[in-house]
Amino acid sequence: MLVNTASLFRERKNHSHLSRLRIMRAFRVFLLVLPLSFVLAACQSGVGPSGSGPSASNPLPVGQTGKWNMLFHDEFDGNSLDTSKWTTCYFNFKVGDGCDHDQNEMELYQPDNVSVNNGVLTLQAEKKTVNASNGQTYNYTSGMITTGPTSDSSDDTRFSFKYGYMEMRAKVPAGQGLWPAFWTLPTNLKWPPEIDVFEILGNAPNVINMHYHYPNGTDDGGDDGVKWTGPDFSAGWHTYAVDWEPNAITWYVDGVQRRTYTDASKITSNPMYLLANLAVGGDWPGSPNASTQFPAQFQIDYIRVWQKQ
Repeated sequence: MLVNTASLFRERKNHSHLSRLRIMRAFRVFLLVLPLSFVLAACQSGVGPSGSGPSASNPLPVGQTGKWNMLFHDEFDGNSLDTSKWTTCYFNFKVGDGCDHDQNEMELYQPDNVSVNNGVLTLQAEKKTVNASNGQTYNYTSGMITTGPTSDSSDDTRFSFKYGYMEMRAKVPAGQGLWPAFWTLPTNLKWPPEIDVFEILGNAPNVINMHYHYPNGTDDGGDDGVKWTGPDFSAGWHTYAVDWEPNAITWYVDGVQRRTYTDASKITSNPMYLLANLAVGGDWPGSPNASTQFPAQFQIDYIRVWQKQ
C-alpha cells in the first residue's frame, strides 16, 4: 500500500496543534479554578484565618440557613484592637474594680497581653510577676476582651444584645492550668445569668464545656452544663456558637448542633454583652505545672452576632 507522506505529516501536525490547544484551554480553566479552591479551603475549620470581613458578602452563621441580620462583628483586621468595640478590663461582680477574677485564678489581665496582627486577635498568657492595684501579687498575666463595662464604670457598655446567634472562630491553647472561654454576662451587672459558649480546660483540649448559669434565688445561681468530646481543638481552627432564643439556647461546634437547653422559664431576657478570655489556674483547671508552655496563645479569627429576621 502506498502512503502519501506529505498528507500524513499534515494530519499529524494538525493533531498536534489541536492537542496543544486543548492543553492550553485546560490550563486556563485550571488557573481560573485555582484561586477559588484556595478560598474554599480557607473556609474550612482546620486552617488559618478567614481573611477580610463580611461587609461585602454578609456571611451567615456557619451551618445555618434563612435570613439573618448581623448586629455586630469584628474580623480583627488592622494592627490594633478596636477600642470602640472592646475593652481589655471588665467589671468583676465578685472581686470589684480590678482586672483580676475570682475562683482563685492566678492571672492579672493586662492590655499588653492583647494584640491584633494579620487578621487575628491574640490573647496571650505569660509567666510574669506583677503587682495589682488591689495589693495582690500575681505570677501570671493574660489577656481578655469584652464589649461590656470597664472595671470602674457601669455605663460604658460598647455592645449588648437581647437574643441572637453569637459565633467565634478560634484556635485554643493546650496545657495544664490554661482555661480559654467565650461567654456572656448581663448588662444590669446582676449575676447570674451567664451563657458560656465554650470553656476548654488545657489539660483536656478535646472536651468542650457548654454551661448556662441561671438565677434561682441564691448567690451562686443554678448551673446546667454539658460536656462534648471532639477532636483536639488546640490542633486547628474551629467555630463555636450559641443561638440564644426565648424558648431555647442551642450550642454549635463547627456548625453542628451539640446541645440544647429548653427550660424557657429559666432562660434570661436580660441584655447581655460578650467576653473572651484566657485564664490561668483557678479552682476548676488547677495550677499550671512544669509541662505548661508559656507564653500560651488563644487566637481568634472573628467574633460575630446575628439575629433572625
